[in-house]
Amino acid sequence: MRGAQSGFTLIEVLIASVILFMSIALVSMAYKSSLRAERSAEKHVFRMVAIGFIQEEVKEALRVRPQANSGTGVWGKFSYAWKVTEEKTKWSKEGFDLEARTEVQLGRKLFLKTIAIDVGESSHEFTMLTWQ
Repeated sequence: MRGAQSGFTLIEVLIASVILFMSIALVSMAYKSSLRAERSAEKHVFRMVAIGFIQEEVKEALRVRPQANSGTGVWGKFSYAWKVTEEKTKWSKEGFDLEARTEVQLGRKLFLKTIAIDVGESSHEFTMLTWQ
């Protein structure tokens, strides 16, 4: 009678090793792809924050020069160009002007401007209401 065999055979150890290394490779690939996605999302969020500040700079430029139709600038590491793509005008109704504290027969001239901003290879658009 032969003694009872204990332990794993060489084939069982090889199969277990292949399964282990495949699992490690899959987890490593998932980790790397999640890091890339995180970096991409971080860049996108930073760009969107920058675009908010760029919009404020464009609004200030139009406040200072209301007749301007385009311009360029730099905010941080972002170079941008903006252009008024559409402008609509209308007179406000008669009534009490809070700023002047008087009754007016014809209100202020209102301007609704659509502005396109190009930042790098991406383009964004917003609207702005101004008056004279």
